[in-house]
Amino acid sequence: MCIRDRSSYIEAKRERLRRRQATGEYTRPPEEHSTSAKFLSQTEIDAKLSKLRRAEEVLRFYEAHKFTFSAENVVAALHRLAKAKFGMRQLEKDERAVSLLRAAELAVPNFGPVESVLALWSLASLKLCLLYTSPSPRDS
Repeated sequence: MCIRDRSSYIEAKRERLRRRQATGEYTRPPEEHSTSAKFLSQTEIDAKLSKLRRAEEVLRFYEAHKFTFSAENVVAALHRLAKAKFGMRQLEKDERAVSLLRAAELAVPNFGPVESVLALWSLASLKLCLLYTSPSPRDS
């Protein structure tokens, strides 16, 4: 993602937040939703992720630094969610969790053997179906 795309993304995100706050749909203070996050190195992200224990902390950290997450970081965040016993119902309702799952899907080609195993364990622990439910030719 180039800088121009990132700045338009941030502006669109701020506009969505303003609309949600205006309708009363969003109640958290705006200072918790800073979109001007400091870019961290991969080792800094790994160190911080390893210290997070609650699902909310992991998702908040991912939202703030998702543009610098590598494939390994995405898997580590999924693993933390699974260890925090983040439920399927919570996962469906949280935009940050859905965004993390999309990032994991896009990062699959970059997974090594360890990342693949951790991602599969995390998805199974989160009780996500790994198969698509599209109709099979045998169903017709």
